[in-house]
Amino acid sequence: MIKFSIVVATIATLISYPVLSQSTGSHVKKNSDARTDIHDNDPNAAEKAVHFLARCTAELRSPVAKMILAKPYLSPEQKKLARSKVQGSEECMNRLGFKLRFDYAPLVGGMAEYYVTDIFSDETIELVSASTNAEQAVISPPYAPRNSLEIFAQCVAKKNPKAVKNFISTIPTSDAEKEALQLVIPMLGQCIPSGDEVALDKISLRAMLSFGLYRELAAVASVEKNQVSLNAGSQ
Repeated sequence: MIKFSIVVATIATLISYPVLSQSTGSHVKKNSDARTDIHDNDPNAAEKAVHFLARCTAELRSPVAKMILAKPYLSPEQKKLARSKVQGSEECMNRLGFKLRFDYAPLVGGMAEYYVTDIFSDETIELVSASTNAEQAVISPPYAPRNSLEIFAQCVAKKNPKAVKNFISTIPTSDAEKEALQLVIPMLGQCIPSGDEVALDKISLRAMLSFGLYRELAAVASVEKNQVSLNAGSQ
């Protein structure tokens, strides 16, 4: 078993995260469509920028985002695909107006977040709440967890999908995000195997839970789609 480290009490920053980066001696000029609420002297600029880039990519380049989200979470295959498909010359990077160096977790998590908050319906969230682990494992094997990160993320997502959605629906670094996080923290320990520890900060936790809830919603949606097709075929 892969041991993860979550020290839930502190949610301290334990790994390195994206930073805004400009080439020495150059200036990155914002175009007319560039974001005006993200500034390179803002200590939270990196987090906001990657969040925007991820959601923009999912919205404008959905086939690419879905290809990336189909790979196991933070696997070498997923990182390689994200690296090759999310290029600095694309529309979303141009809208951002910055050159950006980023970690894969918030990029992938932000893509998943877009589908959770903007595409899947509240009714689908309700179906996740009503589903059981056994039903999910039998009905939707393509969405069964494939590594320890997905096991944890999907477990938390199923504990209280509404709370997870509320958390990832908030604006990063906002007071609302901090408040929503407090409702999620008590569920985390229920999904950590006895004897294991997990060390996550808020950014990586948000990304992981976004991905976990995305997979649970996609599983339920696939079951519903198959049921509709079955009913139509029997008529």
